[in-house]
Amino acid sequence: DLKHPEPSDYDNYWVGCGLARDGSVDGQAELNSKLEGLVDEFLQELLRQAPSYHTGGYSIWHCEVWCEKNSMGFVIEPACRKYGATYQPLVGQASVEKANMSYRRCLRAARAGKKVRIWYISDFDRYGKSMVPAVARKIEFFSKEDKLDIKIRPLALLIDQIEKFKLPWAPKHGEDVVELDALEAIYPGELGKIVEEALKPYYDAEKPKVVEAENRR
Repeated sequence: DLKHPEPSDYDNYWVGCGLARDGSVDGQAELNSKLEGLVDEFLQELLRQAPSYHTGGYSIWHCEVWCEKNSMGFVIEPACRKYGATYQPLVGQASVEKANMSYRRCLRAARAGKKVRIWYISDFDRYGKSMVPAVARKIEFFSKEDKLDIKIRPLALLIDQIEKFKLPWAPKHGEDVVELDALEAIYPGELGKIVEEALKPYYDAEKPKVVEAENRR
């Protein structure tokens, strides 16, 4: 059930006598563990003060994934987190404000020497097909004075994905459409794989390893 949020249960009660602590404690053992913890914490703090390089921020790409359905975040966001991409959940058409926010992120990334790639996920219907060019025109409007390397492309649902997974068509507003939810319902996790496959080629996993090796040295 992706529509309704999980319940928050604040009920509070005890079974039995209700005794939280029985008062028994080994004072010497407690003291020793505290002292050991203080020494370990002090040594860790010294290590943190040692000279080191940042291990992130070496990619030449700024990537974003937009999705018209907020309910798909539990599959998309983990992939974005893994590959350092921005995830923009939406409810229907993207607003001018969201496009402006993306433009500002793109501008900041461009000033750091990055190229920008944005992928869009939507239902396969007339509205979904119009969303990519609509966002492209909005970002183009904000960036018309800047020379930014930005490309926006649809990621899902595409006709070849519909045919590959044999997704069901359903009537909506007088036309046959395929809902994004159908992919996740029939093939759980497949959308996450599609996002990962799109982002992975744009993620630099080697430079951080080189920096981490130098930090260890």
